[in-house]
Amino acid sequence: MKVINTKAKLIVAGKVKFIPATPVEVDIDTLAKTFPDLNDYLADGTLKKLTEAEAKKAEEDLEAKTVVMLKKMAEKKGINTRGMKKAEIIEALRG
Repeated sequence: MKVINTKAKLIVAGKVKFIPATPVEVDIDTLAKTFPDLNDYLADGTLKKLTEAEAKKAEEDLEAKTVVMLKKMAEKKGINTRGMKKAEIIEALRG
């Protein structure tokens, strides 16, 4: 299941990082057993479970993300963003 962090703060649960506005594939129910605070974040809307369609839309909405978020996404995909501007990073992520 994909989960998105709707707030402008990083949430860390063990090795899982919920980066703002970036969907994460995770078994949230199992993870919440180990990290009960995640249940509070789900209840107050800080973390939101996404449908596949919502996850796809969130991943495609790159223009709404900050440069820092885009660089982290690019890093996960092995893209070197050194010296790149926001538009160039978005182009590389879509490429």
